[in-house]
Order: sequence, then structure tokens, then C-alpha cells
Amino acid sequence: MRDRAALFQGDDLDLSAVAAVLGRPSVIDAEGGIAALAMDADGRRQALDSLRAPSFGLDDLDGNPHRLEQWRGQKKLLVAFASW
Repeated sequence: MRDRAALFQGDDLDLSAVAAVLGRPSVIDAEGGIAALAMDADGRRQALDSLRAPSFGLDDLDGNPHRLEQWRGQKKLLVAFASW
């Protein structure tokens, strides 16, 4: 980065400028005090080309851990619910 000052607005770090330098899409809600940076384009392309879901795990109602990899090669249905 040649002009580090371009990453700041006064004394505050400009997260959207940092995201642009990194080549990552960003969503920023200054009023809500939250920001999210997404994976860069190459990372998204590799994930889509490989057709592999990210690794993650969840506990069942009895507290037993389950990982997505347990069902590799099988069809899966993941249901997500939110009450809002």
C-alpha cells in the first residue's frame, strides 16, 4: 500500500477502503456498529469450482456433535430457522 493515509478518515480506519485494497466485498452498518468482509473473488471461485461446502459442525438435541463431513458423498438437507 503506497498511501496508507488513504485507509483512514481522520483518526478512524476506513474499513471500506481496506476491503477495497484486499479485493473483498464489504457491508458496513456504521449506525449499528457492525461490519462484514466477504471472501475475495478467487476464494469464492475456488469454493464454487470445488463444489465443497465449508466444514462446520452442530450438536444434535442430545448434545452429540455432528460434522458435515460425516455425510460426504450423500445427499443432505440442511434446514435453518429463525424466529424473527
